[in-house]
Amino acid sequence: RDLWQQLDGLAARTWLIDQVGQQAYDVIWDPLLRVKFGEYHDRVSAAWIWHRIHRVARSRRHLWEREHFGYLELGSETVISALAERLQQMPNVQLRSRTRVKSIETHEGQVSGVLLVDGERIPCEYVISTVALPVLLKLAPDLDPGYRAQLEQIDYLGVVCGLFKLRQSVTDSYWVNINDPDIPFNGIIEYSNLNKHLNLGDKVILYIPYYLRTSVPRFSYSDEHLYREFIDGLKRINPAFDESWVEEYHVSRAAYAQAICHVGFAAIVPGHETPLKGLYITDSTQFYPEDRTISAAIRLGRRVAGLIQDQQMTVPATAGVPARLQETRQHAR
Repeated sequence: RDLWQQLDGLAARTWLIDQVGQQAYDVIWDPLLRVKFGEYHDRVSAAWIWHRIHRVARSRRHLWEREHFGYLELGSETVISALAERLQQMPNVQLRSRTRVKSIETHEGQVSGVLLVDGERIPCEYVISTVALPVLLKLAPDLDPGYRAQLEQIDYLGVVCGLFKLRQSVTDSYWVNINDPDIPFNGIIEYSNLNKHLNLGDKVILYIPYYLRTSVPRFSYSDEHLYREFIDGLKRINPAFDESWVEEYHVSRAAYAQAICHVGFAAIVPGHETPLKGLYITDSTQFYPEDRTISAAIRLGRRVAGLIQDQQMTVPATAGVPARLQETRQHAR
């Protein structure tokens, strides 16, 4: 597992060509990296791509055996609902959703509160930020300039995602990578081919992600325009596919979906503690070289909670309650 540290300083392109050869790279990997990372395709770290291969390889007991993946029977809501229910039972916890934050307030280099857009101020000693780093930079104007410059080095891809409820399957696979130049997306995920416990009857859940910079015109295409692209791509993947299979669809967008893990990325990944006393970060960049998963997010949350508990044991408590920033659709836009 320590191999990734050796690969952090090496480009994925160089490493993959060395592993599989130029022809295999050109046919398989180059199109996939180009569709996902665009102009950054040749700068992606080998550590990032190695972990993706490593994770799938570990899901097989033997080389030619099918992968074995775990899943939550009713999806992510199983975990999220259980966490919310447990927190709501605690006397000193208040959950607020759809609450927009204007800024993190400070006093003499220490977090002192959170200011909401509606003017309400929540006094606190600690803030755990889970929003994307560019959003945090807007909310925390008092961050040290040098630290701010470090966070600004991290670039992101946005994502446009089409979610479909279908009357029948497009493929018999959970995940299909695509490198056809006539199809603008690089994969489809039929989640219902993995998870048979979604209470969908005979319906199918499929989603199609586009990863791209928010400055790329496709990010701002209308939902209808994107829908037509999705339908055209699905017909190319399965010529039998018919638009009448679509029972429902939704298009969503997020501006900061995937950090671009370039060569040497480990050196700029921020730690959990920031120079601003009382401000902590849990962010998907800290998963590196792992990809984004709920289990990784929970692991980091527990780690930061432990750091704050340790801090409270060494410093006398003062008035205030911890506050947690939650990313909302408004932040992403």
